[in-house]
Amino acid sequence: MNSTTARAAITISDLVIKNLPDHLRDDLEDFRISYERDSGPTDLGRYYTTMRPYDEQMWLLEHHAKLYWDGLPAFLRCYMTQVIRELTRDGSLDDLPDLWLRAYQLGFLGRVA
Repeated sequence: MNSTTARAAITISDLVIKNLPDHLRDDLEDFRISYERDSGPTDLGRYYTTMRPYDEQMWLLEHHAKLYWDGLPAFLRCYMTQVIRELTRDGSLDDLPDLWLRAYQLGFLGRVA
């Protein structure tokens, strides 16, 4: 199976996260597999905040940030925190999706000096 075929396949990350940027898609799926190996599977019966339309997600983040954060899949919260730390060290926070950057600004991903 070549990378084009692999990228076309639907992943669990794709099912629970709408509009995932291509540059994060494969890395997140690899992270999810590793995370679930240690922490157990993602509950696919749950309606995560990431499954809502983008505008609803942004509204929820702006008006009820803790509900937004608590409604994310556990593997995504962990992944987002890891990515934020790496991008902060590299000085490249501009590479983040808007929702992730806003979650960082609101303090949900921690401040990394």
